Amino acid sequence: MKNHLTLSLLSLLMMGQATVVAAGKADRKEAEPAASESRLFLYSPGEKHGFHAAYAVNDSTFRHIGQLFSSDYSRWGAEKRMYSPFITRLESGGYAVVFQVNDYSPCFAVAWSADLVTWRPQDYPRMSVKGCLAPVIRHDGGGRYTVLFKTKDGGVRKTSTDAAFRHFTPDVAATPAEYADAYVMPDTVKIGDNTFTGYMWNVGQDRTDTLVNYFAKLATESARYGEKLADDGRLFEALGGKGVISVLSNIAPQQTHDICEKFFKGDLAGSRRIQLKAMPLIDALFSEVNPIPVKAAMNLMGMEAGPLRLPLCDISDQNRAMLRTAMERMGLLK
Repeated sequence: MKNHLTLSLLSLLMMGQATVVAAGKADRKEAEPAASESRLFLYSPGEKHGFHAAYAVNDSTFRHIGQLFSSDYSRWGAEKRMYSPFITRLESGGYAVVFQVNDYSPCFAVAWSADLVTWRPQDYPRMSVKGCLAPVIRHDGGGRYTVLFKTKDGGVRKTSTDAAFRHFTPDVAATPAEYADAYVMPDTVKIGDNTFTGYMWNVGQDRTDTLVNYFAKLATESARYGEKLADDGRLFEALGGKGVISVLSNIAPQQTHDICEKFFKGDLAGSRRIQLKAMPLIDALFSEVNPIPVKAAMNLMGMEAGPLRLPLCDISDQNRAMLRTAMERMGLLK
């Protein structure tokens, strides 16, 4: 199996199925995977699109799994880019990725994972030169690794680390031959009309299954927890509900009922008349973060709703006075 992986952008991501075009290095072909193994393709679809995984459906077709991580370097999102990511499998287990963040910062990025699913927050070891280009990783044995990178003046430099990829030695000059020895030519995969570079690894079938199941669940959970407050009306209707989701109904249920009933019976003028009369109270109920005004109104009505729990605080005196006036005008207080 390959120990090293380097990836470079050839086109934007196209979801779907992928066809292997050609192996990138004839003398380092993967053997056919055993029955308990599968082929995993790791690649970057673009500098702004992170680091992805795909798996082999059959001998010639790969299917996208998901984005493993993206660049977190720089303050602004537009500057968070990933160039020439290079990944290696560590001798003791786990995975390390290095990539170029731009062409002027005195660092490269390091991402590390034990299982390809959960990735440690990225590190950015500081080097002595600005512009650490196209970093690659060399296995030195004994749990030691060297990261080599090119410089803008055409040189090569290197720094050493252990399997944790946390602490790096001061960088020193290296030779182009050292860089060439660590670099591995990638394979090429076609997805739709676009071409990507990366490497196929033989991994345990359980590793691929874990990735596939994780991203399938992530997609389901994202849809579930991605619901917005604005979706409430649609979901309410889909569940067979008929009426309204209303803050006002906590304090003035009869008036809220009448607004809805008149509306659904076609008495738009009557519904509108009650709605306009209730507007000062509605404004007061939204004068502070919900449910602060609602609980204040319930306490004013003698419902003994009790105090608020932190981090919520009591309604201001000014808004309490506005709320009381609006409730009196609606006939809710005597």
